[in-house]
Amino acid sequence: MKTKVAILNERMQECGIQINDILDKIEISEDKGYTVIIYISRFEGLGSKHSDLDVYILSEGDIKKDTFMVKINGAVCDIEYWTYSKIFEILSEGIEDVKYSIIKLLKRLDIGLLVYNNSCFYDKLKMYLQEINMDKMIYRFFRSASNEEYDDAVKMFKCREYISALTCARRCADNMIAAYNAKKGHTNLNLKWAPKIFFENNCYGNSFIMNGYNKYQLYMNVTEENIDSKTEEMIEFLTNAISQIVMEEK
Repeated sequence: MKTKVAILNERMQECGIQINDILDKIEISEDKGYTVIIYISRFEGLGSKHSDLDVYILSEGDIKKDTFMVKINGAVCDIEYWTYSKIFEILSEGIEDVKYSIIKLLKRLDIGLLVYNNSCFYDKLKMYLQEINMDKMIYRFFRSASNEEYDDAVKMFKCREYISALTCARRCADNMIAAYNAKKGHTNLNLKWAPKIFFENNCYGNSFIMNGYNKYQLYMNVTEENIDSKTEEMIEFLTNAISQIVMEEK
């Protein structure tokens, strides 16, 4: 298995850049405490040659720079600045019901690759991140999102707003699959990858959810004449599938 260093080097060679090219763009000061972490989707076996590089700059002091995007040769870099004090404040408040943006930040700091560090706070950050049950946190997030979309789908269906009901049901299905992935230890916060992860892991042996997702989410033939009955069938599938996932052992 390739190391993260090898994976990042391979990606940077594709883009025709080096780590120093990124460090030059963010203009960090060597006499102040900074940490630079790079995340790419390939660390999780995902992404493509068009995927961005996410660069996180953590500072011991105040930061007056805004988040920005920059293209360096063939690489598009999303550069995000955070102070250590703000991250430790977030961690000290607990991780119950945190926003998506915060979950994404913590997850990427955890699995990203350290490429520069002269801060004494980095080891403390890693210790905090290791204590977090990231899979459980992400499972709860997607489960909550799935439940909200399910409730909206049912309400819209009862009001005979079938287009809205079906839209909510489809969002529910993808959030449900993302929650299932997290429960099984395959967390990823980008919803577009949820079905890929689900199928690459043989749907965790759950043929009911596999067949239902295929039938209702991917290949359901909806027309103006049958949208009511098809939406009702999908909601019924989701009712049983969500219940299975909640009750199933990890």
